Amino acid sequence: TGSRFEFDEAAIRATAQRDAERGTNANSAHAIAVFTTPSRVDALDAVRVPTVVVHGTEDPIFPLDHGRTLADVIPGATLIAWEGGGHEIPEPLAGELRDALRANIVAAGALR
Repeated sequence: TGSRFEFDEAAIRATAQRDAERGTNANSAHAIAVFTTPSRVDALDAVRVPTVVVHGTEDPIFPLDHGRTLADVIPGATLIAWEGGGHEIPEPLAGELRDALRANIVAAGALR
């Protein structure tokens, strides 16, 4: 979670419990997809829509350089680096994320 926000163990445990009860584990499925497919970085220069890359500066799974690389190779992409943020998006940043996504949608001309 990074150092910016306190780790909410109870909330994480509750989410994990709900996932287990449903028989799902999105983290495992995501990890399998990420680590078993080839890099697509070379194809990202073909992206032609306004793009926002959001990345925590203290992400222990994908360091900030990953976010920088994405923003560098996607034409016109904007990087939002959350100081002290980790790999997860904590609830206190939900409004900031919403605002960034809305601004991106407006920039794409899809929302006025």
